[in-house]
Amino acid sequence: LFQEEKLAWNGIADSTESSYTLQNSASCQVSTECPVGETMVLLSILEDQATMETSWFLSLDDGSVLLESDAARKPTTPFYRTCIPSTTPQCLTFTILDEFGDGTCCSLGKGGYSVYWGDEKVTSRSGDQFTFGERVEFGSACSTNIETAVSVDVSFHPQTNFDEVSWFIEDGSGKLHASSTGSLSGDSTRFTMFPRDVVGCLYLFVEDAAGNGNLGYSLNYNGTRISARDGNFRYAERVQFASDDASSSQCPTTVMQASDIQIELQLGDRPAAISWYLGDTDRVPITESETGSLAGELVNLAFNPIQNDTDADCFTFNIFDNGGGQNATLGVSYSIRLGWSDIVQDREIDGFGHSIRFGNGCSKGLGPETVEASVVQVDIVFDHLPHETSWRLEDNKGTVVLEKNPSLPDSEREVATYYYFPEDEEEECLYFVIEDTGGDGICCLAADESASVPSATPSTSDSPSESVSPSASMNPSASTTPSLAPSVTRVNGEYTLSVNNAIIYTGDGKFQHGERVKFGGRTCGLHAPEPLAL
Repeated sequence: LFQEEKLAWNGIADSTESSYTLQNSASCQVSTECPVGETMVLLSILEDQATMETSWFLSLDDGSVLLESDAARKPTTPFYRTCIPSTTPQCLTFTILDEFGDGTCCSLGKGGYSVYWGDEKVTSRSGDQFTFGERVEFGSACSTNIETAVSVDVSFHPQTNFDEVSWFIEDGSGKLHASSTGSLSGDSTRFTMFPRDVVGCLYLFVEDAAGNGNLGYSLNYNGTRISARDGNFRYAERVQFASDDASSSQCPTTVMQASDIQIELQLGDRPAAISWYLGDTDRVPITESETGSLAGELVNLAFNPIQNDTDADCFTFNIFDNGGGQNATLGVSYSIRLGWSDIVQDREIDGFGHSIRFGNGCSKGLGPETVEASVVQVDIVFDHLPHETSWRLEDNKGTVVLEKNPSLPDSEREVATYYYFPEDEEEECLYFVIEDTGGDGICCLAADESASVPSATPSTSDSPSESVSPSASMNPSASTTPSLAPSVTRVNGEYTLSVNNAIIYTGDGKFQHGERVKFGGRTCGLHAPEPLAL
């Protein structure tokens, strides 16, 4: 056995021999048989001179270790044996690893190993047949298989703040393969793995607790650099890569940042009724408002805050259906993905729309917040002096969210629509203010003062808001539309306030200098109009 192994250590197949001096001849006494009912496993291992680089172990399929290299990594004998019960089928694994990646060969001596199972030689390998390691599976419960290890190196800029930075590597099943285990203690880490242990792609996650990225890092696979990053990722980014050449086409090296936003919108049977935009946490638009055009169209919205030089870390996706209620558009759904996390999947629109608040900079511990939209419509029929009348709609903080369109001609009617997302009872309430500089409201003319002036034709639509849609202004949820009609004799003007397509108040225009009406949906209801003084 010793003569055979001496040849195997040097990878020699013929009768040429090389010398190997045993420091302890007793180490060659390996012929002792195992007890009845057990099978011997024999390992013959010769390391090169860089013994601190090499480690090995023999394990069962349940992970328990039967034999392993010395903790100080000093070879104590060329032979190692153990006896395994043969009454139960067994599958064993011999694993040998080399940190430097040159196997157990060649400039510092030629090494190798052999594995015996009972009376049979499982394999005999020279040290130049593997680099970072090998794994041999054998036994009565499995066929013999030899797999080569690969190395992965994660390196950071030397001046990186390691108190903030952490990293880990997972595969497609979520199995953890390596991590920084808390704060990093150095700028470079190498670990060895076997591709057969990987499910799907591999993913390197690099995180920064402060949300300001780092000074850069690189990822090497088997000594080849596959990604080098500048660290400009805020909270986190993920590098996808393949575990072996066979999976490289399914797992190309790609990078995704935790702040990358991907929105997929499935339009329904009335695409023109659907409008949407991406906003900051207060719903101030970041992207322009868009409106659907093709029935059944699949729309994709991609946004990277860093590339777009946006400071926002908490976002809102705001989507409107100007039909809503009984006239809701059918077949509309949307999905939101932030980085590699699904925020919303295939959510259907109900009512007049949704506002979804999400992002790494939102309140921690909370999932995405969904607020349902409410829609307000202001429908004003002016008297014969429309230039005397102005109006506006204010939120509960006094901010003007909708007002008379100064670019419209002196038309006799104006219809305006405003979508909003009340998050509490106070935000439910809005204030409609109408003023008349003539001091006679928008009503009424005496019979003998009646003039032939244009009169409005009331809308015959079941949904007053159906003919309007959000604009792309800084208030994308508001719009106004004039209405013209043939000239007839008109005496009175009036205005109507609707919430969610239901008329909540009709004003007869008898307010002299003006009036203020508090109203809203759900909990706010309608409050008595307050007259305004000159």
